[in-house]
Amino acid sequence: MRDLFDEKERWKKVADDYLNKFLNEKKSVGLDLRVQRQSVRLEGLHKMCDDLSEEHDEK
Repeated sequence: MRDLFDEKERWKKVADDYLNKFLNEKKSVGLDLRVQRQSVRLEGLHKMCDDLSEEHDEK
């Protein structure tokens, strides 16, 4: 009976490990996408600033 309990606990740990790994990967993908979106926004802001400074220099 003790062996059955130990095996059940071991499988619970395996399932928990896989779930945690999946959630960590999902979280890291979400962070990567947020960083990527912010980089795109920053590139857009840099372009707008460059355009404004060029317009100002022309005046």
